Amino acid sequence: MSASTRAKRLSSATLLGGGILTSILAACSSGTSAGGTIDDPVPPKKDAGSLTAEAGAPETGTTDAGTSTDAATAKDSAPAPLLTYLLSCSTQLSNGDPKNALRWWAESSGGTSPTLTLISFRGWDTATGKVAPPTTFVKSARVGASLTQPGFGDTFTLSFATMTVVAEANSTAGTPLIFKPATFSGKLGAGGRLCGGLGGTLTSPVTTPFDANFNPCVMVPLKEGDPIPALSFSDHQCVK
Repeated sequence: MSASTRAKRLSSATLLGGGILTSILAACSSGTSAGGTIDDPVPPKKDAGSLTAEAGAPETGTTDAGTSTDAATAKDSAPAPLLTYLLSCSTQLSNGDPKNALRWWAESSGGTSPTLTLISFRGWDTATGKVAPPTTFVKSARVGASLTQPGFGDTFTLSFATMTVVAEANSTAGTPLIFKPATFSGKLGAGGRLCGGLGGTLTSPVTTPFDANFNPCVMVPLKEGDPIPALSFSDHQCVK
């Protein structure tokens, strides 16, 4: 091969190589490749501060675990619903006549440590001087102070050092009654009723002992506004 021919070929190769390089650089600068596109550039690395901030941020629409725990705790600690009863005792003062029974509004706190609160229930009209048996279970018929004792349940014995039945609640004569002490004992009977008796000692207006076996009582579950059922003497004894 002559020197002139060799020189021409080298010149052509140089020109060809320069053209290919120029084409590649042009493609890169325009964002295209032989296939039409090139891969997206790798995003820059985030610094440790931004990673920490994102990791600590809560996701949108999720509930914080602490909130769920607090809600469960609040539910567990919610007070038990108040249970209400009419407590009616057919005593030796009424000779077994249910219309002359002594009555109380009774409330049980329920829960794991239940208590029982008693408030005398109106049964005597002091204006007319006649017995006035209640017909509706309402708070407005409560009279006198309340008494509360713990330990109430399906089987119970409650003792009060002093219990006063105000005149409006004494269905037998319309005079105040004072017991020192007074005891209520009972157990769960038929129909959700609690059956028991009133014991202790009546000290005013006369002094006489009360035997729970002969002064039967019944606690009927009622809600405020309920009609008071007619209770016979056998109902007070919880005869099944």
